[in-house]
Amino acid sequence: MRLLTRVLDLYFRALQLLVGLLMAALIVPVAMQIFGRPIDLPVLGEVRLVPRFLWTEEIALFLFIWIIMLGSAIAVRERTHFDVDILPELRSSRAKGAQRLLVHLAMGVLAWFFLTDGWAYAEFGARQRGDVVPVSLLVIYVTVPLAGASWGVFLIEQMIHDIRAMLGLETLDDGDGPKTLPDAGQDDIGRGTAL
Repeated sequence: MRLLTRVLDLYFRALQLLVGLLMAALIVPVAMQIFGRPIDLPVLGEVRLVPRFLWTEEIALFLFIWIIMLGSAIAVRERTHFDVDILPELRSSRAKGAQRLLVHLAMGVLAWFFLTDGWAYAEFGARQRGDVVPVSLLVIYVTVPLAGASWGVFLIEQMIHDIRAMLGLETLDDGDGPKTLPDAGQDDIGRGTAL
């Protein structure tokens, strides 16, 4: 189990680094799109700070898709993915393990479809080329099976913890659950204000 955790920790850090680099790279085409828009100045008329490039939108889209798909794998490992509680929160660690195992198995089914059907999807993308950037669209279509595989390995790790909790070998506390955002105080807006 320790070896699996170490390997997945390295893979997880690599994904985090890659998503960070992709986010930094995304700034360039988006900034070029913004500065490529014309500004209407009273004296000079229509002025562009940089020339308008068509490739910036397509590159931004490619980067955005990679960020989303790799980010979803990061969210699965951190257990920060979108989570809907249908059943009440259980107190016993064994019951929590069983409940989480059920959720992780359902997520695993989805990961399996992304992995297996994603290959056919990627093959379809390999036969297409970008509208502006002349590259195979395999570059973005391959993110689907890659995300499925990443979800799968992270889910296997979590299912091992779930099974260990069900057997009483591990304790799952409330800190293992999905993170919630702190209250930003929006509920107080407008209170005490006289109109």
